[in-house]
This record gives sequence, C-alpha cells and structure tokens, in this order.
Amino acid sequence: MAKRKPHNPAEDMRLRLEQAAARAERDRLKGQGIDALVVAEWDENKVKHWVAKGNRKDVFRVLLDRRAIDQNAFDAIRRYEEALDTSMGHNSPERRPDYIRASSDGAPGQNISQAMILASHRARWVRDRLSATDMRLLDTLRMNAPAHWRQIVQMVTGEVNDDAHAPRVRAMAENVRDAMASFDRLSKKAA
Repeated sequence: MAKRKPHNPAEDMRLRLEQAAARAERDRLKGQGIDALVVAEWDENKVKHWVAKGNRKDVFRVLLDRRAIDQNAFDAIRRYEEALDTSMGHNSPERRPDYIRASSDGAPGQNISQAMILASHRARWVRDRLSATDMRLLDTLRMNAPAHWRQIVQMVTGEVNDDAHAPRVRAMAENVRDAMASFDRLSKKAA
C-alpha cells in the first residue's frame, strides 16, 4: 500500500491563493485579447505552482479564427510583414539583438543583401497597389492590440456600422493578397 502524503493546510491555502491570482491574471490577459489559461507547473523541487499562460494573438490571427478573413489573405499579410522585416534587415543575423558586431568595416546592418532588395521591392509593390486608406488600416492594425480592432477600423475608415467593420478588413486583406499575387506573376515572367 502506498504512503499518503500528510495534509498541509498552509500548502493548500498557498495553492488556492496562487490559483485565484492566476485566474485573475488570466482574465486580465483575456481582456487584452490574449488567449490565456491557467496551468499547473512544478518547479525543480517538485512543488506545484499555478500560473497563467497566454498566447498573444495579433488582429489578423483573431480575424482568421473568426473567419473574417480567409487563409490566403492571412498568408499574404504575413508575407508582407516578412518582406518588411527582411527589407529593414531585421531577419539578418547581424541585426539580432543577441548578436551585435562592430568592426572597422562599418556598423552592423550596413551590408545589404539581394534578399533585402527583393523584399523591399515586394513591400513597395504592395504599398503602391493599396489605396491610402487600406495602407493606413493595414499599418494601424499591425501596430495595435487585437481587442481594439473595431475602434481602429472606425477611426481609420470612418465606418460607424459594426457590421461593416469585418468586411472592410476583409476587403483590405484581399487587396494585399491580390497585390502579392500580381508581384509573384510579374516575378515569374521576369525570370
């Protein structure tokens, strides 16, 4: 017969308080548009702790989950974001925050690769194909919390009807998808 662990009222109270604090943190995170839940974890001494863990979703992931935009438009927005990051050199090894190199040749990030040039062409192509309102909407949605996406659409487009906010974002996302597709077709013809 297995030995039972002795009951410790102080430990039970600590776990209940930790769990209540973790639930409050989960609710606070959900209010910010973060997908959060409470989980039990054990530390190196095999002591149980309750913590809130979350996964921050951006507005486009939230809208994809709600089926406000389709997968192809979502992928096109991600490709546009990747093109922006690459064109600015954020994806290059020299620009990583954990790898800073200085030399007599120049400061980090002064080397421009062909991939960065192509990415800047792709990002500029998309910017040139979108209307000014769509571009402002895309940039503003990328920079803000997903919980406030309706207010952002209303602020940028002036649309006050809540039922028209998702179709407005869907139209912008489809325009990004079409711009990416036209860039890809043009690139294939040139090659």
